[in-house]
Amino acid sequence: MYTALDKDKKSFTLIHCYDILKKEDKWAARRVELAKLEKEQKKKEKNSKKRTKTSSPRDEESPINEVAIDVDDEPAEPRKKTEGIKKSKQNLRRGEAAVLYLEAIEKMWAKKEFMDKEKEKAREERFKQTIEVDKAAVEVDKERAATEAKLAEAKLMKEEKEIMQVDKSKLHSMQLQYCEMMQKKIIARRMNN
Repeated sequence: MYTALDKDKKSFTLIHCYDILKKEDKWAARRVELAKLEKEQKKKEKNSKKRTKTSSPRDEESPINEVAIDVDDEPAEPRKKTEGIKKSKQNLRRGEAAVLYLEAIEKMWAKKEFMDKEKEKAREERFKQTIEVDKAAVEVDKERAATEAKLAEAKLMKEEKEIMQVDKSKLHSMQLQYCEMMQKKIIARRMNN
């Protein structure tokens, strides 16, 4: 068949390549297409009832015709295009990029977790400092209250002392009664304490 189609009438020298490639999807689908075309041609010949046989490369027996006849019974499958070298390299790069992206995300996540822990530690430290400041403020308030109580006590004692040391000879009768009543209250309060 090759010799008939070749203008220099050379024979086909790459049979070993043909034997390998004829099993590939691309060529199997092509053989199915060729078989369909051949079938259609035969139908046309029958319909027109031409009995004359025209010579064509298809009429001669060839390994392609044998395979085409065998494939003719099988349903036609769509061609499966194999992935090219560029496409496979791109997919490989994308896979590598995905791994790099995942690593970068993991690093960022670890950094975020570390920063969150640091923030939490700082927050706890500020909380502890706030508690300490509050405790110190309570202590200061207690001391202030104690100081104010002492000052009030000292002021009360000063007033009581003045009442107790009043010169009764210079007082009128009502002032004398008031002074005696106050002195009795002071004495009663001091006896209870």
